Amino acid sequence: MNQENEKLYDLPKIKGDHTLYIEVSCDNNKPIPAQQQEAGQIGHRGSKLIQATQKDIDDAKDWYRHHGSCHVHLVYDTDGFIYYFRYCGICGKYIGMI
Repeated sequence: MNQENEKLYDLPKIKGDHTLYIEVSCDNNKPIPAQQQEAGQIGHRGSKLIQATQKDIDDAKDWYRHHGSCHVHLVYDTDGFIYYFRYCGICGKYIGMI
């Protein structure tokens, strides 16, 4: 498919202004792919959050526009009663409770 005929996806509207983070593995310090984040497959030593740069955010939005899904979720957390709720700041998908 050439670029002229390529379908571009609209970005969902995310409520609020959130600082976004990349979730990386403590095993190898590499970003955790979206499918593993959604399944809770984080690794033996867990994960940590690194603040996303504007370039990370722009790249993630561009990927979403072209593919209709995220390859790495840039996340933010919201307060819950007992746990925090983690969401993707690009596609809006619920990732899980933290």
